[in-house]
This record gives sequence, structure tokens and C-alpha cells, in this order.
Amino acid sequence: MRLWVILIVGLLQGPLLAQPQTAVALYDIGLQQATDGSYRSALKSFDQALGLDRQYAAVYLARSAVYVALGQKAQGLADLNHVIRLEPTNPAAFLGRGAIKVALGDTKGGITDLNRALEIQPDYAEAYLSRGAVRLQRDDTKGAQRDLDRALDLFTQSGDLGGYQEAQNLLRQLQAPKVIKAKVQPRLDESAERVAHLLDTYILQLKSPNLVPKEVQALAEKASPYLLQIPAQHPKVQAYKQALSLALNQAQSNERTQLEFTALQKQEDNRIALELERERAKREAENRLITIVNGPILYPQQTIRVCSGGLCAYYPLRSRVKATNVNLCTPGKC
Repeated sequence: MRLWVILIVGLLQGPLLAQPQTAVALYDIGLQQATDGSYRSALKSFDQALGLDRQYAAVYLARSAVYVALGQKAQGLADLNHVIRLEPTNPAAFLGRGAIKVALGDTKGGITDLNRALEIQPDYAEAYLSRGAVRLQRDDTKGAQRDLDRALDLFTQSGDLGGYQEAQNLLRQLQAPKVIKAKVQPRLDESAERVAHLLDTYILQLKSPNLVPKEVQALAEKASPYLLQIPAQHPKVQAYKQALSLALNQAQSNERTQLEFTALQKQEDNRIALELERERAKREAENRLITIVNGPILYPQQTIRVCSGGLCAYYPLRSRVKATNVNLCTPGKC
């Protein structure tokens, strides 16, 4: 299954926009079908895409991965040969072809292809991993150790947990027959240091002051596989646990602060809404005062004086004209 991942990564190296749109669409459909495990449907989509564009190297590469997943290694090998003819410097094609050759019994040819992949891309972690596995099978312990160590370093730098764990598993197989502790112990210490380096990245993220509990939990879940690969008494484990505890407390405090802020904001919104409602009610009450016996006033003024029974009151209103005072009277009472 890792070969499938390796080959799919290689598909992204070519410029897709240069291909006919219909071939690209069929290629995308085939990739989705292959990802879903519908390999037969994916083969049909890839065949249709190649019927439209026989020079579409990415489709050959993808179809080879599907052939390998179906156990049809010879067909996968043929597709990879075609990719290499079209793109002689595609490292993923040499990696895939090397892996298939080894599976078909051509170990020497497989090693040659893996060497070529590393010549093209010297930091190709997957190629070191594959060559290390082949050398391990051939009992080339020194060569396997060098390749797997290099693969482990590259996977550590890129944060590829899957590749890191696979390299670790192969190194354990390499060390299993060893009975001399002097040679095994440095390997364990070295692995612990690599894991410690990875834990540093999580410690740094946990120190962010704005995390919430869900984010802290997500970081803890990502870091948990590494904790199984390092002694519990290692100083970096203790530092990580301390950072996790502090981050969780800070996150809970952040959540409480956010809830309090939300409650205060809601209170403020309610207060503003109440003030607006009071202002609206006041305007309606003022508007009702601007009425005399013979009908409503046509021009509201800045200040209106209303008299009744010899008593007068002043009511301020928003002005739309320049006049400042108008006396409003009931009949015969001014």
C-alpha cells in the first residue's frame, strides 16, 4: 500500500494544465475511484484518458499504481517503463519500477532503479526506505542501516509520521537478531533523540496563548504515537507533559474568558436594544403631541409649545426647518 502512496505523490510533478481538459477530468475521476478502492473503475477511467492523450505520463503512473494494488505487477511495470520514456528524470517512476522489479525477483535491477531515483532526487526519503528494505532482505546490514537512518532523518524533518514509523519498524527488524547491547543501545538513544526533536514542535505549538481545549486535545492526539517510542523518563517527555498541562489550563481559562466576554457582549447588545426601543417609544409619544383640533401638524419644528387651560409645556423635536418656536394652542386658549 505504501507503493500506492509513493506513486500518487509522483503524479503531482507534471503540469496538468497542459493536458486536454477531458483527459484531465477522466484522470481526476480515476484518482478519486482509486482512492476509494474502486480499482476496476479507476482502470477504465485511466484507459479512457489515455485514449484521448497517449502522452499523458501522470495517467500511466497512476494506472501502474492501480495495477500493483490489483497484483498485476507486470502491467504496472510496463506502464512505468512508458513513464520513464516520456519523463526520463521522474524519480517516482524509477522508485516504483525498482520496487516492482524487486517484487518480481530482479533485485539487482531494482537496486539500480532505486539508485537512479536518488541520483535524481538526493533527499527522496521513500527511495532510501525502499532501498534499505531491499538491503535488509539481502542481509546487507550496514547498507540497510545507512539507508534507514537517512530515511528516518528525512521523515523526521518533514513530519511524515507514517514514513517515520515504517522506517522504525524496519530498524527494529534489523536490530532484532543482534545480541550485543553495545550496538543496540546507541540506536535506541538515537531514535529517542529524533522523537524528542519531533516533540519540540508540539511543545512549541502548545505554548500558543490563544488555544482552546479542543485544539489542545487535537495536538495531544497527534503527539501520542511519539510518546510510545521514547522512554517515559526522558527529559523531553517531562517537558511535553508540563507544556500540555499548562496549555490545558490556559485553554480552559481562555474558554471561560470567551464565555464571559460573550455574556457581557450579549448584555451590552440587550442594553443598546432597550435604549433604542425607549427612544423609538419616546419619538412616538412626541409625535402624538403634535396634533391639534383641525388635524396633524404638517411641519414638525425644533421646539413646540403646547398650551391647554392656560398651562403650556415645551416639547423638543428633531427639526427639518429653520423655525425655532411655534405656539400650539387649543381653540381660544393662547
